[in-house]
Amino acid sequence: GGANVFGHDPGKPPQIVGGKGTRERYRAYKRLRATHGAQGVGPMQLTWPGYQAEADRRGGCWRPAVNILVGAEILARAREAKGTARALASYNGSAVYATRVMLRLPKWRRIVAGAQDD
Repeated sequence: GGANVFGHDPGKPPQIVGGKGTRERYRAYKRLRATHGAQGVGPMQLTWPGYQAEADRRGGCWRPAVNILVGAEILARAREAKGTARALASYNGSAVYATRVMLRLPKWRRIVAGAQDD
């Protein structure tokens, strides 16, 4: 949905699950990540620790602008290599997710092109 939140992937308590993506909560999550599991972070739900590290190097995974920039770059590279549907499936790990996004693609193309949504 584009909110700056943590995902709901399974993790070992007391790992952070759900809720707002703030600097403090992200730091707490990161301390537990290696032993309690990785979690989607931010609007782009960066889940893989390597993607989170890239966002941290660029200003912070919990920051929406950085999170979106890194996620969009990852998707763009994957799209060039695999095509849109396979890039989406590999990003999220789910063909179901890719199908849902692909169904919304025409609407987002209109929005990005500046067309009014019905």
